[in-house]
Amino acid sequence: MTTRFDIAQYWESAEGAARWPRNSVLIDIGEPSCMACGYYAREWDKPKTAKDRWNKATLDRAHIIAASSNGPDVPSNYVLLCGSCHQAAPMTSSDAVMFGWCERRKSHRQAKGDAVIAEALSIGVDPALIERLGMLSHEEIRERINAACEDVGAGTHLTAMTPSTIALVIKRVADSLPSAPLRSPR
Repeated sequence: MTTRFDIAQYWESAEGAARWPRNSVLIDIGEPSCMACGYYAREWDKPKTAKDRWNKATLDRAHIIAASSNGPDVPSNYVLLCGSCHQAAPMTSSDAVMFGWCERRKSHRQAKGDAVIAEALSIGVDPALIERLGMLSHEEIRERINAACEDVGAGTHLTAMTPSTIALVIKRVADSLPSAPLRSPR
């Protein structure tokens, strides 16, 4: 079976780089990440060797040319994608289509930020109130977020809050702001 490290090595090679010159995600063979959105998990950095880091990464081997279309099980026929990107990736027999899709994919952080904003708007957070949060000091923001988390009983799935939980916390913080204008932090 083709390993994740075999795939990463191929895309870092001269042949892989020539075939997909705009692969901006695979910059460092030592840092495993999704080749579309750039997602990575800190625990992937724990093994000492690049080979072990890539092989520990929970990235999917996504066919460029599907096995059902006789796509071979070789490193040059795979990209490494997080589960979300793999689900959304095009089913095609064209590497240009797959590479273009990967290049246009929003970064993991941008997609998560967009999801938080959409959730916040869906529960009635006024965008102007969110902007007002920037007027608070870091200490006051931290205090308000901690209080809001406790107030709503916010928790995490594994180690991260979902966008809907973050939006709920933002709503509580925004609702706690005084109606009078805030002063800029010094």
